[in-house]
Amino acid sequence: MSKPGSRNSRAEQIARAYRKTDSGLREIASRAHRLGHWMRFALIMVNGRRTESELSSLIGHSGPDTLRELVELGLIEPVPATDSPTTVQGDVEPVLFVPLELARARGLVWIAEEFGHKGAPLTRRLTRAETLAELHHALALTERFLRRIQGTQRAHQFQREVGLRPMH
Repeated sequence: MSKPGSRNSRAEQIARAYRKTDSGLREIASRAHRLGHWMRFALIMVNGRRTESELSSLIGHSGPDTLRELVELGLIEPVPATDSPTTVQGDVEPVLFVPLELARARGLVWIAEEFGHKGAPLTRRLTRAETLAELHHALALTERFLRRIQGTQRAHQFQREVGLRPMH
């Protein structure tokens, strides 16, 4: 039974955003906890803006349990209500240097070729993006993931080909 005034409805929990803790940021760099592939992927997807609902759609059916485990490990934490996840200092208006649908198509081809079925969460994010900002964010996530897996040079090639950077 919950105390009056401290109830968190399921809707409030689903709308809660999560961010990495200092331990979570160290884990990304060090892999000290030896997280499984999906746990690590879930940790990488946490960015301080995504809600439990959004993260669960990226992670899959085990999303709420995975998030709970990451919280218990001290790798992520809920964003306090006073820190609005939609207003982050330094946000820049997204820019694509190719038409939106061309950027999406090129991104989907890259994900399919580079990650195969393991890129399904990234593919879903690109496919579901409805606005320039959402598509830009999905492409940037793919670029960061590609950078970690295949290095900076390959990530720069991706940025140019999908239109995150001007072609030179």
